[in-house]
Amino acid sequence: MDVKSVPEPYIMKRWTKSPRSGELPMVGVSHVVEDIDLSPKQRYQKTCPRLIRIVNETCRSSETFTFITKGC
Repeated sequence: MDVKSVPEPYIMKRWTKSPRSGELPMVGVSHVVEDIDLSPKQRYQKTCPRLIRIVNETCRSSETFTFITKGC
């Protein structure tokens, strides 16, 4: 096929060396339904995996880490 390069529109940003611009994506909350009957344990179980993903993403970029830690 003798392909020498891939056109820019076909390269996904997550495949590049710098997939993050330092900004955190806005998360839509319109689909969230509040369940007041959840126990503290159930709230913890639902929240913890999401927060772990946020922490993992924060640690990948020094700019994002600085942004997050300045707010604390």
